[in-house]
Amino acid sequence: MKKFISILCITAMLFTTMIPTFVSAAELLKTDKTTYTEGEEILVTATGSGNDWVGLYLATDTPESDQSIRWYYVARDGNVSGGTKDMRQAERTNSNRSAYFSVPAGEYIIYLFENDGYTVLDSVSITVNEDPAANIPPDAPTSAEYERTGAFVGAADGKLSITAANEEALPDSYKAYWADKNGALADYTAFAPIKCTGKVTEYEMVTSTLIPITADRILVYAVRNGKMSESAATVMLPEGCNDYDFGSPLYEMQVLSDIHLNASQTHIHNMHFATALEDIKKLSPNSIGIFINGDIADSGSVSEYRCFRQLLSNAGSSLPSVYCAIGNHDLANGPYDTHLKNFLQYTEPGVDSVYYDLWLNGVHFIFLGSESFGLQADLSTTQLNWFKEKLNEDRDENRPIYVFLHQGIIDTVAGTFAYQEWHGIKQSRAFAKILKDYPEVVLFTGHSHWEMDSLHTMKPRDDKLPTIFNTAAGAYLWNDDSIETNQGIEGSQGYYIYAYKDKLIVRGRDYVTGQWIASAQFIVDFPQSEEEEPIIGDDIVTPEAPPSNKFVSSYIKPVIGIGIGALVIAAGVSIALAVTKKRKSKSKNI
Repeated sequence: MKKFISILCITAMLFTTMIPTFVSAAELLKTDKTTYTEGEEILVTATGSGNDWVGLYLATDTPESDQSIRWYYVARDGNVSGGTKDMRQAERTNSNRSAYFSVPAGEYIIYLFENDGYTVLDSVSITVNEDPAANIPPDAPTSAEYERTGAFVGAADGKLSITAANEEALPDSYKAYWADKNGALADYTAFAPIKCTGKVTEYEMVTSTLIPITADRILVYAVRNGKMSESAATVMLPEGCNDYDFGSPLYEMQVLSDIHLNASQTHIHNMHFATALEDIKKLSPNSIGIFINGDIADSGSVSEYRCFRQLLSNAGSSLPSVYCAIGNHDLANGPYDTHLKNFLQYTEPGVDSVYYDLWLNGVHFIFLGSESFGLQADLSTTQLNWFKEKLNEDRDENRPIYVFLHQGIIDTVAGTFAYQEWHGIKQSRAFAKILKDYPEVVLFTGHSHWEMDSLHTMKPRDDKLPTIFNTAAGAYLWNDDSIETNQGIEGSQGYYIYAYKDKLIVRGRDYVTGQWIASAQFIVDFPQSEEEEPIIGDDIVTPEAPPSNKFVSSYIKPVIGIGIGALVIAAGVSIALAVTKKRKSKSKNI
């Protein structure tokens, strides 16, 4: 009997000690409910300390092997233990789970983990159901009008005015497409996003971009809650506005940047690069070269560079030669000399310097790079003097000089504006001062990952700086919304460049979808004579402004000049109009 009582007492004591532990654990994490509708707040209350953290996962995920969708520290980054937080607003995200950032319909589990690890302290399962109202597409715009101001044949410059169907139920935005009688052109993306601003929304077309030669109209759809209207407003293009023929290019080339290769060939960055190489082989078999503007290896490790060489080898012998500038990630984790040695060994520039040049097809290519570790490029006086000497080597102002530097000059192209915080040349003014005297330069800068649909992907030549391009990224993308959300964009972009006698056509490409980026099809004219009136542009530190049509006058003046000359000069003068100088995503890891 004593033995039985003893056993009973021990059992009771064990049960008693277990109860508080169970109740405590159950109260460490809770949600305001377990079933939600898309778009609703998911209110989470978590109790913890130190580095305890809360992560949102799909119900089918395994936390030890799958990354969280969103996560936050319970008692850090301004969060307070026992406080309530909308899980959709958790500060930290993982870029490869971007499809779930908005928490669409599905089954999820929210975990509370201990001290930066994966020991589960508590968990809650939730269900998110579709919002029936969100599945109702908006009405198509009542009308769309296109006032084209482009002064050369093919120029898209102008204004698109869109009238909403219902002022009481405005769409969130519009999607516009170049189209023909069969619908939107399949090989082009939509225009850069057009945010609805009221009953009438006015959208400035991106300066110096081209209308596809096969387009004869624009289709405009309304978008609300991610749903697009079933029909579109149609606006016909002006007759003959894209009746151009530039002939055959003198040569073709491609520019990529920020491919951030990983040591695993199955990593999404590596897969993006492999896709880009196949795209180039298919579309540009006669390319003179592929130019990568820095951040080849994500951390500068030998294993990452070996993956780079393997990917090039996998692409086969028909792949064009590849040339690389150095980026800050190629120098990551120091020491500088060791990482520079790795870069030079595996990218094979054939020199022992971070800066070098080469000539291809009679055209000059110059590569610059940082001479110290860090986010910003550090260009020594020796490098800058060398650069200026190289710019004067066999110089012809009617021929482009291509310059590659990973980091960008402040307030020039997307990603370099002060509020975006990704400009980065310590000697920015000295560098810009040199460039000022070489209008034939075409400068490519990367580093920021800003997508090509951003404002100012191209900075046209002015009297202070030559033409500059933001090169976006091959690994993943970023934009202004990403500054606040710290969410990267899954994607891979680069340029195809076609050179003609008096111009370049620079075409933005989406390697993932295999489409041309509608708002990144640029034309760049070469400066042809010293008598040409200089273009007055913004100062290099002017904050970002909306797109302008400041190049219209530079298109019109040459055309008028040629027209008057044709009236005055005797017959027999060759027709010049056809060749008129047309200027016309755990946190962000950049």
